[in-house]
Amino acid sequence: MYNTDYIVMKIKALLVQKGWTQATLAYRSGVKEQTITRLMKHKKQPYDDTLEKIASALDVYKGYLTGELKYKDFDTWLQLYPEYDMTSQQQEAVFNLLVAWGYKVSCTSKGIYEVICPDGTIKKMIPWHLQQFTMSYLSMMESHFLPVELFDDRFEE
Repeated sequence: MYNTDYIVMKIKALLVQKGWTQATLAYRSGVKEQTITRLMKHKKQPYDDTLEKIASALDVYKGYLTGELKYKDFDTWLQLYPEYDMTSQQQEAVFNLLVAWGYKVSCTSKGIYEVICPDGTIKKMIPWHLQQFTMSYLSMMESHFLPVELFDDRFEE
């Protein structure tokens, strides 16, 4: 359950910033205009997939709309936490491992990694979360065949 007042406040601010109407948001997000109107009038609690579509159209994370995240997009996040970006070598190692474990991984245009799990569930992650997810999975399997230096900048020359 989300705080609808907070979501509406964020959406209104972004609509003003972009110069959009609710009809424009509906068109760009693929969400029915009636649903947007009901949400904006606090008459409807949004579903996760609806929030994802709205957030995507507004070029922000869903978590930004719900208050779970304080940054709007990947670039802002990286400006705040540049140490969590992945090198191309780290990205390749993570992708190869996840594919070997039956996952499918792709990077969206916003720098978010979409991970499709073997059971079909979809997880969206920023690079740091993707690394942590992979390292947790490795620990769980008690496999230590992946060199730590791929994930730790202290080993870089």
